[in-house]
Amino acid sequence: GVRRLEASLGHSPRGGMIGEAVWWVVTGAVGVVSLLVVVGSRALSQKKFPGKLASTGSFEAAVDLADPGTRQERERDFTRVCRSQLHLHFTELVSGRARPPRLIELREAETFSEYAAEIDRLYLGPESKILTEYAFALVSATTPFEFAMQFQVPPNFAETRYVVLRDEASATLRVFWAAFMSDRPHAAPGPGPRRWPLFLCFVSEPLSRDDAPRRRILTRFTYFCRRNVHAHLGAAIDAWLAAHAGRLS
Repeated sequence: GVRRLEASLGHSPRGGMIGEAVWWVVTGAVGVVSLLVVVGSRALSQKKFPGKLASTGSFEAAVDLADPGTRQERERDFTRVCRSQLHLHFTELVSGRARPPRLIELREAETFSEYAAEIDRLYLGPESKILTEYAFALVSATTPFEFAMQFQVPPNFAETRYVVLRDEASATLRVFWAAFMSDRPHAAPGPGPRRWPLFLCFVSEPLSRDDAPRRRILTRFTYFCRRNVHAHLGAAIDAWLAAHAGRLS
């Protein structure tokens, strides 16, 4: 009777071994599942940005201005940006600090040459050829689109803005682009105080007058991606410039 009772409770020598084995298998399985949940949670928390984006990285943009079709396309892009009177700004880097960017205000014109002449007269002076001879080709919707394709992110940008950065000391220019970005395709903040989730920007290497005669240009950019904390793109750009202007001079 006692043996039958022990067997029914799994306390027989053989039953004890089987019960213990089952216990270890179940405990091990639970442990593996728990570990996978922890690892998966950490992986998700560490993946902050979509696609292949990191917090900082670099890429290159190639433009063949020797090709008439490419040049005409980039001139049209630049003209559209100027005509918008919204997306093209200018600032100067002086003693390691950036002055507040201001809109490049131009009278309405029809051609690339007219806008280029206005920018020359009102803003850039000696450095104008850098922009009007070749750097204008980087002020184009093609550059951020190619960036999005390279890093496999949805080109779902909002409030895009270009800023021409003039370095007073080195007499060079940089082309800066910034936008808010979604972290999911076709997603956007709804009405109310919600913000776009990401701030993305990239800035070119220094562009000099010595490079103005070039027709086939390969420009290196450095990009930055951050969780957005600003309601307006201008405030996000001001904050970025304040933090990085010293490294751009």
